[in-house]
Amino acid sequence: MFKHLLVGVSLLGFGVSASAADFPTQPIEIVVPYAAGGVADNIARHIAKNMTEDLDQSVVVINKPGGNTVIGTDWVLKSKADGHKVLMVTNTNAVLNPLIYSELPYDTDEELQVINVNFAAPLVLLANNDMPFSNVSELKAYSDENPGKLNYSSASATGPLSLTVERLKRALDFDMEPIAYSGGNPALMAVMAGDVEVGIDAFSGSMASIKAGKVKALAVTSDERLQVMPEIPAASETVPDFVGSVWYGFAVHSDTDNEIQQALHDAINRAAANPELVEMLINQGLIVFEGMGPEEITTMIESEKVDFAAIIEELDIKL
Repeated sequence: MFKHLLVGVSLLGFGVSASAADFPTQPIEIVVPYAAGGVADNIARHIAKNMTEDLDQSVVVINKPGGNTVIGTDWVLKSKADGHKVLMVTNTNAVLNPLIYSELPYDTDEELQVINVNFAAPLVLLANNDMPFSNVSELKAYSDENPGKLNYSSASATGPLSLTVERLKRALDFDMEPIAYSGGNPALMAVMAGDVEVGIDAFSGSMASIKAGKVKALAVTSDERLQVMPEIPAASETVPDFVGSVWYGFAVHSDTDNEIQQALHDAINRAAANPELVEMLINQGLIVFEGMGPEEITTMIESEKVDFAAIIEELDIKL
């Protein structure tokens, strides 16, 4: 889907009328269902700053972490649907949680309306420096020759990172045991220390360690090599069309007035297109693209549901 994300540009078909001219009538809250300090929080705070300047209205970030994004998502969906509470969404709350949880306090399909997707963090497959493989093909060959000897770390057993590795394992038919850590940094440290042989991380989280030579990068999961470190091969060079990422977007309750959804969509797109923000995020290893319209967003989400549902069912993951 990255090829479509990078070029996909269309207008939301919500329709606009004069009633949206008064929006916003009070401060807007961007609710981030993650702790402060991470990639999602960083993006949200830059978007809030740019929107504040653009709308001449205060836009603030509120962190509501916990419950694998369920707490923050539920808080927004239980609030008044007037567009003044905007939820940051990723694969986790928009795609994976409805597949993994047997019960949620809200109906994602009926209540969550994703109005923007502007950013994505490609993933990177890592290896301890002492391992005798340097790319995905050599990793598979080593696994075939040494069955049962490879473990990989990730920040979660049920997130897009580990499930992307599981997709790769099935595409290439090789074995590697998952080890879940409490976050991205401990998972990265485990690879560097040799506690595990391989790891998966957001590229932006590992870029400094890769540049410092503390860990090897086997492949990135963008559809092509990243301009910030073009020496790292893309996984799609070994497995055609293989991509994976944590994408970042924004959503409101589906009952929110269509004209307000359009106004938010436009304001977020303007904020995301700020040249300084774009340059900063690209230099951090993220991908920035123009916001998609509703059909493109729906297509992307439904495609990911299909890909991840097969792995989740095979692994029998339920929370």
